[in-house]
Amino acid sequence: MYKPFIDAVEKHNLIPGFRIIDASTNEDRNSNLRLKPDVNIYKAGVDLSIDKVQFDKMELDIEFKPNENYEPFDDQPKRVSNMSFESSSIAGQLTRGQFTEYTNEIFSRQHRCFLFAVFICGPFARLLRWDHAGAVVSEQFNYISDSRLLVDFLWRFSHLSDERRGLDQS
Repeated sequence: MYKPFIDAVEKHNLIPGFRIIDASTNEDRNSNLRLKPDVNIYKAGVDLSIDKVQFDKMELDIEFKPNENYEPFDDQPKRVSNMSFESSSIAGQLTRGQFTEYTNEIFSRQHRCFLFAVFICGPFARLLRWDHAGAVVSEQFNYISDSRLLVDFLWRFSHLSDERRGLDQS
């Protein structure tokens, strides 16, 4: 599931100055939580020879799920005001909790004002911007049939300064 995505990002050099890593089989060795994020992006100079999961240096987390059953959000409620944007399915709740755990771990190890993340669920993707109060989540888009939005996001992300990627400069 991860290899074709990683190969495409590398082939087209979408994140110059950064490395994209399949960390899905590696646990965070610096935590008792046994966290295993799927695909991570680090600055090119980060040594990943021993630990592929380093929340203290992670720049972007990309989480994958195989199908829409795991979708943590629901775009339908925007049309009906009394419904929640958060998916009520058990799988969706677990996915949202997992994503929140990874985000909290990054915030606890880095001085950040905010961070970006990507969620990929089957052929669909979402972009997220987390801060200490919660997340802003994009609408779902099909990144297989039209990859422009995701390609543009990754390219622009790789050209942002540390501060514009959310690192606290104070």
